[in-house]
Amino acid sequence: MFFSLDQGVDAFVPFLPDAPMPDAWGGGGSPDASHRDSGVDAWRPDAFMGRDSGVDAWRPDAFMPRDTGPMACGTWLGITHRIEPLPSSCLPRCERMTRDRILACPSHDSMAYWNCVDMHLRADRRPSAWVWVGANLIEIVCGDCFYVQLFHCWSLVCPTESIDLFTCNPMSDPDECRGEGDGLDACLRLLSFSQSQQVDMCIHMRLWNACFSL
Repeated sequence: MFFSLDQGVDAFVPFLPDAPMPDAWGGGGSPDASHRDSGVDAWRPDAFMGRDSGVDAWRPDAFMPRDTGPMACGTWLGITHRIEPLPSSCLPRCERMTRDRILACPSHDSMAYWNCVDMHLRADRRPSAWVWVGANLIEIVCGDCFYVQLFHCWSLVCPTESIDLFTCNPMSDPDECRGEGDGLDACLRLLSFSQSQQVDMCIHMRLWNACFSL
């Protein structure tokens, strides 16, 4: 399983140290408003992929029935009233070096930022793990941890919009999930200060401190 945001997120760069913060987060806004026209439209929830497959596509063999396959690290509840985080027993899933490289990605251009993030997530060499989702085993890699935890934090304050985009398949959606992306983008821009602090703390604990080796 591997998710990506490969065309940029307008309202949000996930709390990079010293990075400019968008208006919705009380940090003065994006340094280049010209990139605020695509929304969170490039989320790729359709991709369950092996480390070496090289393509974003459904891969049915990534699912294994409960009585076969490797040892699972835990059970992921998936989507309830929000997007649930991965179980702590399956973390970390990324190398510390990957975190350092992501933090060095350029934050002035949302598309360039997410392309840089995806490149480093895909290059991470930490071994994959297997997690139960219902009656199936699903393989998870570094990128899955990053995006599931990120969307979990978004879903704490924008649950409907986050779930809509998380479950949208850009390969079958007529507008490649741009409507869902715009909906989440708009919601994130309207957060109160306390809500933005809630997301900030969640991302700090659930993503940066949990997905990456210390």
